[in-house]
Amino acid sequence: MLRVIQTCVLSIRALEIQEGTSEAPTQSFDFKDAFWLATMGGAKALKLDDDTGSFAEGKCFDAIIVDVNAGNNVVLSERDTPIDVFQKTIHNADNRNFAKVLVKGVIVYENAV
Repeated sequence: MLRVIQTCVLSIRALEIQEGTSEAPTQSFDFKDAFWLATMGGAKALKLDDDTGSFAEGKCFDAIIVDVNAGNNVVLSERDTPIDVFQKTIHNADNRNFAKVLVKGVIVYENAV
């Protein structure tokens, strides 16, 4: 899912640059938008939003628990805001950062390190 979100954001930004619609410093499409599309947006598109797509009580819980300190590929600073941490994690994290994977609330993968 992370790679899909990364590709989505980069593709939209490339199109914005090509079309000359991107104005710095504000982007019309960012990681929050891509994350929504990959979660609730996808659930709504498939008409599954009553069962999945958010953290609402009673919904199926599928998640990747990310350890930003694993893999040395997510570089954070003390000055990073929560949004900075989120964007850096979405942009740079990969399977080296997966601490746990849950499907329907059940751990199906746990990094032994």
